[in-house]
Amino acid sequence: MWQSGDLLTTLVRDLVAVDLNSGGDSELTEEVVNFVGERAAAMPTLTRAGFTAGGVCLDLWVRAHAGRRYPKLSDNERFEMLSRLDPSSRVPLLSEYVRAVRSLVLVKAYERIGSRGVPIEPVRPG
Repeated sequence: MWQSGDLLTTLVRDLVAVDLNSGGDSELTEEVVNFVGERAAAMPTLTRAGFTAGGVCLDLWVRAHAGRRYPKLSDNERFEMLSRLDPSSRVPLLSEYVRAVRSLVLVKAYERIGSRGVPIEPVRPG
């Protein structure tokens, strides 16, 4: 049976590490994981169904390409999968799911910056 929690948690942790270059800040990571999980759980039913469907599709796509679920991949394999799902990806539903999760990650991270004055330097692509 598919469970969204472990996929979403792993994806959020990866996005914090990659996009915020803050993989070592466990306090920030846990705040962001909790925030995203709470927001996903609080979505209206139809929105949550679409969000969950995006996660299921991501999980199926990863299984088709890697033979295992996203949370079961090594760090390098997960980061490779994320790089394939950039906004210019040929898999728009999946890249939009990652973009939606990334948006929630950034909202919480920048909320934290504003409230604590903690500098975070986003990683520049390229």
